[in-house]
Amino acid sequence: MAKHKEIDYQKICLFCENATVLRNGDDLLCRIKGVVSEDYCCKKFIYDPLKRQPASPLKLPAIDKDDLL
Repeated sequence: MAKHKEIDYQKICLFCENATVLRNGDDLLCRIKGVVSEDYCCKKFIYDPLKRQPASPLKLPAIDKDDLL
């Protein structure tokens, strides 16, 4: 079987499973370290793919009926 392609991601607390965003939006509450900035990272980092914001899909140009034939 082929191996899965690994997604490149930054190791920052913003994408960590142990971190939760606080109301002010600039800081995170880490289960291990307490209040940290979103670009902080510790050795207990666990990537959570659900916290990543995917890129928006590209818009395709309009197609005329003449282009299809």
